[in-house]
Amino acid sequence: MYFFIILIIDFLKIVYSVKIGKSKFTPAACLRISFYLPSPLVILTSLIIFFNGMLLSKSYTGSLDIDSLIDGMVAKGDSSGFLLIVPTNRKVRSLTKEFIAKSPGQGVSSLNIATLTTLSRKLLVHSGIPFSIPGEAAVSVLIQQVFHELAKSDAPAPLSYFRNFTGKIPNGYLDRIRSAISEYKRHGVSPRNLLDEFTDKNSAEARKTADIALVYDLLNSKFEQLKIKDIGDIYSELLSLPAAGLHSLFRAIYPSVNYVVIRGFTELSLSEISLIDSIASVHQLRLILELDDNLYNPNYFETPAIPLVHFEQRGYKKITATDPDENNFKSLLSRHLFDRNLLAPLPDKSDALALIRAKSPGDEITLITKEIKRLITLENVPPHSIALVFHTIPDYSPIVRDKFSAMGIPFNLTDRYYLHTFAPVVSVFNHLELLNNDFYYHYLYRVINSNFKAFPASSLNDFKSVASELNVVSGYNKWLGAINSKIELLKADDPEADLSVYESVLSDIGKLQQLLSPFRKPLTLRRFLDEIENLIGKMDLPYKILSGDDGTAELNLKSLSTFMDVVTELTELLGLEYGFEKKFPLSFFLENLYTAVSAARFNITERSNSGVQVTSFNEIRGLSFDYLFVAGLYDGNIPTRHTPDIFLSSKYAKNEKRHNSEERYLFYRVISSFNKKLFLSYPLNDNKKEFVPSVFLKELQNIFRIKELDYQTLDSFIFSGGELKARLGSDTSFRSSLSSEAREDLENIIRLDSDRMIGSSADYPAYFGLLGNSNSELITNTLAGFKTRSYSISQLETYAKCPFKFFIERVLSLKTVEEPTEEIESMAIGTLLHKIVDLFYKELKKRKIDLRDCTDDVFGMATGLIFQIAEDEIHLLKLDPDINFFELEKIIGIEGNRENSILYDFLLYERNPDNSADFDPAYFEVSFGKFRHGNDNQIKPFDLKIDNISIRGKIDRIDIHRNENLFRVIDYKLSKNSPPVKEIIEGISLQLPLYLYAAEEMLKNEFPKHNFQPGIAGLYSFNRSAFGFRGLLPARSNLAKMIIENKESLISDNRKFISDCLGFIRNYVTLITAGRFNVSQLPNREDLVCKFCDFSKICRKIDSLKTPESDS
Repeated sequence: MYFFIILIIDFLKIVYSVKIGKSKFTPAACLRISFYLPSPLVILTSLIIFFNGMLLSKSYTGSLDIDSLIDGMVAKGDSSGFLLIVPTNRKVRSLTKEFIAKSPGQGVSSLNIATLTTLSRKLLVHSGIPFSIPGEAAVSVLIQQVFHELAKSDAPAPLSYFRNFTGKIPNGYLDRIRSAISEYKRHGVSPRNLLDEFTDKNSAEARKTADIALVYDLLNSKFEQLKIKDIGDIYSELLSLPAAGLHSLFRAIYPSVNYVVIRGFTELSLSEISLIDSIASVHQLRLILELDDNLYNPNYFETPAIPLVHFEQRGYKKITATDPDENNFKSLLSRHLFDRNLLAPLPDKSDALALIRAKSPGDEITLITKEIKRLITLENVPPHSIALVFHTIPDYSPIVRDKFSAMGIPFNLTDRYYLHTFAPVVSVFNHLELLNNDFYYHYLYRVINSNFKAFPASSLNDFKSVASELNVVSGYNKWLGAINSKIELLKADDPEADLSVYESVLSDIGKLQQLLSPFRKPLTLRRFLDEIENLIGKMDLPYKILSGDDGTAELNLKSLSTFMDVVTELTELLGLEYGFEKKFPLSFFLENLYTAVSAARFNITERSNSGVQVTSFNEIRGLSFDYLFVAGLYDGNIPTRHTPDIFLSSKYAKNEKRHNSEERYLFYRVISSFNKKLFLSYPLNDNKKEFVPSVFLKELQNIFRIKELDYQTLDSFIFSGGELKARLGSDTSFRSSLSSEAREDLENIIRLDSDRMIGSSADYPAYFGLLGNSNSELITNTLAGFKTRSYSISQLETYAKCPFKFFIERVLSLKTVEEPTEEIESMAIGTLLHKIVDLFYKELKKRKIDLRDCTDDVFGMATGLIFQIAEDEIHLLKLDPDINFFELEKIIGIEGNRENSILYDFLLYERNPDNSADFDPAYFEVSFGKFRHGNDNQIKPFDLKIDNISIRGKIDRIDIHRNENLFRVIDYKLSKNSPPVKEIIEGISLQLPLYLYAAEEMLKNEFPKHNFQPGIAGLYSFNRSAFGFRGLLPARSNLAKMIIENKESLISDNRKFISDCLGFIRNYVTLITAGRFNVSQLPNREDLVCKFCDFSKICRKIDSLKTPESDS
């Protein structure tokens, strides 16, 4: 009973001291408690014993101030006497700079600072054991290989849980499996340990773990075969050495080291603890381990992050450390953050804390950059003494780059970049994929559209237009054949035709083929590496990267360097596995390269003291800044939601409680990393959802008063050019403070923006498409060129519907290009049908055969003729019959039945005399103007002019009346709709009236003694639901009779159509040459023009105003 009473008294003393933030209790009391309490409470007493400081050592006794010890040795120039081991390379760099600055003369001959990883590598290198360290990319390739081998039918131990992964493992799974195996190795967990974990071998968890163990075991075999080791393997190798051997290796590297100080670690695996313990036994070496006491603070962790029992069992004892100031921020934070039982009020620290609340992440970074700029400019704070940190940086990094650059603030953004996202690497892959996929158009487009293409090539639009026009999707030989055929066709049609686009594209494809030709045949691994280096040289990538002016040179160069490192490592690795003389096709290299590059990441070299440090919570470990901004403090971002690692077995996976503990501790470490002031910020929403302030922020507000910044105090400051313009526009008094010259320049800018929004065609005519009064020589010369230009009917109709569209297409020469397809398109079908019926009727004229009301024998001959012509033309097009069978069947016969086809419908229609209206087909594909060379000597060459306006076009067919001096103009169409007469009257549809005029002029030129009159014009539809001819007059049952009875009025109506049409054309050309390109003012423009316009995204129709009355 006596001992129990003493026990309770001692325990209450300790608990009370902890509650009030003190631990002035005797070790004797703690020892008495630990002796009597059961094991769970023994852990609690261990926590309490070491709560107020955590220095452990086997060999050092007494009290110690580590910082004074190290600083004293550095100041004396004796920096070779200690080895400092820290968790990150960033901390190594930071301490190196710090110690050099403190050294005599700011120079040291030897400075020993390392991470556990770099120290372990050094020790194993000195052992003479041959090994290399694989990167993440190489390990991913090996794991992918293991899965391929296990997926084979003859695999010795087939997969169970992953049996469906017979192909490539997704990159996301691959990364997580690689990380899981790496963690197992680091903690010394073998495949056998994993297999022994489960008694129920048939559970999903057991089958998954068994498969991971199998992959792990085979991966180990590959590692041994290739003599490669990751950090877990290095730990295992070192720990397998005799103690004397490890001590000898350490002394060979660090002969003068007397002290080893290990500090800053928040987690240590059993392998790492064993390695530390082995080093602690080196002769005449004092090893001191400093652990953050908050790793044992029950407010953060329910169970210790690094269990002390592992050190206690090895004989480590506590060293007395200098007591901290209990009232400074870090000490108060350490004891009371997340403490729900705080009894006494805390000292006011509001001068050191500030809160920033913003509407959105973008506004959040804007406010932060303003505060940073204020600190730099008004308080002369060096940028490198400021840090901005995020828990998850990728979501914020684009905003940071944008806002910091706009504000002109120098910054170092620390982010791990994925190699596969960088343009130079993507460009190399696209070139190789182009060859591997036989010039598939998607890869061709990507190659041509890259800033890092191998040579100055044709424009992407040229490639797209050629591919779309010729329907080439892939195949190097198809590209050559289609383009060469097109060039020959154009030469035959017009010796003066512009072939530059086709010839340029053809040349570029040839150059690409030549560039990539070394990769067409299988290569050895080292030859492949050489050819990749040659390809990069021929593409001139380093020079192009350095010539860029977009600020990405450093990142792009690093990505290219990392890519070559990955390729080099991969080829060496595969060479050790397969042999260096074996040859592989390009597809093998690409498959392995994709896996490797998808897993590879890199950092850029940090520029010391050159800007605000922008980094993540994890990267700030052990660092300190005068001014620290902690952003993104909303739930879900900090703390993050726990996502179990599905590839770590439940025994080793982190549970939700552990995750939350680590998040709490990480938050504490971050907000402890400032010297003068801490800024905490969060956004309210991101336009998709509302955010809730982080529960961690609320916990901090429970113990400290945090004053929210009032940014209205910054209204008197201007932080960027955009803010200056806004201020000038809204504050007239501010304008008066500027010089007259500056005020006039800036007000002109504001006025221009304002007028563009309000609209003023008189003041700013060019904005509204009125270019005629421009003083620009380029504009004047361009418009003058339209006076002598030859116009097509489609161009004039485009202007009639929308002058702005005409401007885009014909002045700026912009165009949209459809994706190429191997399926024949409606336009190509129309062209094919035009060609077939044109050749058919020309052949009938040669043979002097009349199809109208012909005999069955003649009809049979005509049927055979037209289908033979069709087959020949289809063969020349080299269409894929499997892809285009349906469209081709519609032309030549569904299911092989000729009578169920468009061509047979055409023959029947032409044979029926009721459909001819006594007109005989006379001339076909009749060209005029620029295209007059295409008439095949049917009719004399003819230039069509309206006053001085040159017009060009091609009439599908001209028929001559048998008994009257009348002619009929026919335009073949696939559609069944004729243009409304209303559109002809309003000058929107010009084709048929203009064809009547052109045909009359050509016939007059051909037959000067005949007075041919315009009888009728119309569309001939090949649409099977409305097949045949429809003219510009009401339908009658007896068309021939109607034409004779109404001959004079018909001619009169047609002449009125022609006269009005010519007047419209004169007006349109006058307006074009005057530079009038306003947006369409048609009342039904949405249906008539805009609905199917390719340029709607760049059109000003939404904010456009009508032009002045005189312009309408």
